[in-house]
Amino acid sequence: MSQRLRRAQAPSASLAKMTEWISQVICTLYLMFYVLVDLSYSLIWFLLIIGSSVVRLIFSGRISSIKFSLYIALIYLYLGPTIGLFINGAEDALPFVALFILAIDVIAFFASRWPPRYIGEVKSSYSDVFVWLCFIFCAGIGGVVLAGSDKFASLFAFIIPFSLSLVFFEKLARDSRVSYLLLMLVVYFLVIGIYIIFYWHGFGRLVIGAYVLMPVLIADHHRDFGLRIWHAIVLAPPFLMVSHLSRYGSWGGLQDLAGGSAAHHLVLTLQLVHSDIHVLNGGFGRFLEQFSLFFLNWVPRDLWPNKPIGLGLISVDEWFGRAGFPDGFTISLGMFGEQLYLSGPFFFVFYWMFFVLCIIITRVFIKRISFHHIAPVVAFDVNLISFVWGGGATFGSRSWFFIVPMLVTLFILEWSARKAKSRSGPAFAWALGPRRP
Repeated sequence: MSQRLRRAQAPSASLAKMTEWISQVICTLYLMFYVLVDLSYSLIWFLLIIGSSVVRLIFSGRISSIKFSLYIALIYLYLGPTIGLFINGAEDALPFVALFILAIDVIAFFASRWPPRYIGEVKSSYSDVFVWLCFIFCAGIGGVVLAGSDKFASLFAFIIPFSLSLVFFEKLARDSRVSYLLLMLVVYFLVIGIYIIFYWHGFGRLVIGAYVLMPVLIADHHRDFGLRIWHAIVLAPPFLMVSHLSRYGSWGGLQDLAGGSAAHHLVLTLQLVHSDIHVLNGGFGRFLEQFSLFFLNWVPRDLWPNKPIGLGLISVDEWFGRAGFPDGFTISLGMFGEQLYLSGPFFFVFYWMFFVLCIIITRVFIKRISFHHIAPVVAFDVNLISFVWGGGATFGSRSWFFIVPMLVTLFILEWSARKAKSRSGPAFAWALGPRRP
């Protein structure tokens, strides 16, 4: 990086840090007053928290995948719905906005302490291009043949080839020109478009977002092609409208967008604040059951007959009653709603801290076993949006189908490279990549 470019970036980096600090102070003071004084709905605090959040998003420069993913969740799952709820005179969602902003900063801080290790200039080969094209082709064909298939078929026909392609996409992204990188991203968008046209039925929109974000953030990690979070702010209103159209068949007004599925987790969370459902159906044992689904909900029930039922499904029976709802109907409690449902307001802060710590440790562990690749880490980061929206069971049912195949593939590649190195000596030392001391 040139000295001139460093000087140009220094003021913007300082400004980004300052806006983050201001936002942190405002959120902390608000939560202190909220607990001590029992704040009512306040226009001043609303403007301070929402305004400082938007300002920090606008002035944030190039950021990590974990921060970008959580900022996306902040924009689409908290800021937008909170503004709509405020305009419609609904309950105060500001405490959860403030808590989520502080959670972002804590997670991002510790994530920056363990950045991915440098692996040097590793050159890709024509074989990497060929393997990438094969997986992309399998995913594209899978999107066509999935019509009418079950979830098990979709797993092997699209999700796994798509996730494996990202491993080789990262290898290509390290030494590709930006123009070639953008061309490969266009190919990904076409494959995702095929999946949407031939298979998707309007449900699981966060998964579609994950398909888009994973290759984009992998590419952005290796090449800065101008991706900034303020782009998501500009696109938020039309994206929310398109999201509402895909689910409900209409563009929706402000009230619809405020109470639609993007905000539904927040609406339920606000209802749980005044509910005593945790007295009847909460408890530490129940929490451990749902916590296990954060990691193991991908395991088939045939292999785990006693696997706990996700809270999104069982809460319909326990809280609302199944009458009038289909058997498979679920609700999205969100990360905060799930904690309130299981622990109530008394232990809420403890569980908030526990899950923040869990996310940090899990991310570090994935990074350590990814053999200096970023693709599995990005998959984890992007799927945290599903955790914010739907809770631990939702995350566990989606994320590991991306992460586990990537880790297995990277293990095989690393094992093959080490075996080749042991047989052929220093001639294959490049396969493992140079390490910085």
